[in-house]
Parts: sequence; C-alpha cells; structure tokens
Amino acid sequence: MDNAAYHWSSELSERLAETQTKAEVYELLKGCGATTIKVVKGEEMKVFEVDERLLQRANGHADSAPNRKELREAAIRWLKANRPQLMKSKAAAALDNVDDKDVWLPPYCTCFNAIAETFWAVGKNNAAAKFKGSRSIEQVIKDVREGWYGTQADGSGAATIFFFFCHMKF
Repeated sequence: MDNAAYHWSSELSERLAETQTKAEVYELLKGCGATTIKVVKGEEMKVFEVDERLLQRANGHADSAPNRKELREAAIRWLKANRPQLMKSKAAAALDNVDDKDVWLPPYCTCFNAIAETFWAVGKNNAAAKFKGSRSIEQVIKDVREGWYGTQADGSGAATIFFFFCHMKF
C-alpha cells in the first residue's frame, strides 16, 4: 500500500483536528488517563498536570498554560507514547487481521508501485481519450471503469491483463 497521507488518518487524529478546542483536548486526555503532559513552550519542554489549569488562557509567559496548538501537539505526543493503538490509522487497523506482511511504500512513487500506478493510468487515459468537451461525473466514472475492466462486449481492460499478470508463476 502506498504511504500517502490520506491512509494515515485515525478517528482520534481526526478528532484532534486544528479546530479542536482546548477543553475538548483536555477532556480527551483525561478520558485516556493522562495525568501529566510535556508541552513545548518556546525552546523548552514544560511538564503540566492534566487538570483545569490547562484550560487557562495562555499569556505568552513560559510558565503560563499552553495555547491550543501547544496542547494539541502535546496530546498527540502523549497519545503516541502511551496509547499508540488509538493513533493507529484506519488502514493499518484494517490490515491488523490480515496474515500477509504489510509493506508501506513511499507516497506517489511509481517506481515502487508500478502495477497500481499503471492500473490507474489505464483508467485515467481511457477517460481522457473519451473526453469531448464536457460530461457528468457519472460519465467520467464510467469511462475510468471501462478503462480498468473493459466493456462487457469485448472483455478488455486493465483488470483482465493485471489479473493474468498477478497470477503468473515466475
């Protein structure tokens, strides 16, 4: 599987989005059992108790409560260190029950993922070749799928070729 960023979102990382309030981050940390967190303030690492004082307004002093960004970054570090299963991506969690070895490839690297990239290219090229000025998204999807699977009439398409390639004994 390629290692593109969109494979790495977890439910928790989505909850820790930039719009997360300090109160929500605080509740998340409390709910996960955090008692102290390490917050980067300027060039120093400060330790804070996970209590209501975290919700105080940050005033720019080194000893003041962390701002929302600092608290969010500290929460992510704490969760990765103490509750890594909560930060596991949806893709990685889905692969946990598979017996095969997971191989994560560099994102958008056609040299390591040639079959998938070629498969996509066949579909996109088929759709591009059929473009006549304007069309609906439904037609684009149909054209891409036709590039992949062929038409029912001719049975051509990238999927047929790749099926045989992937099942060959080398």
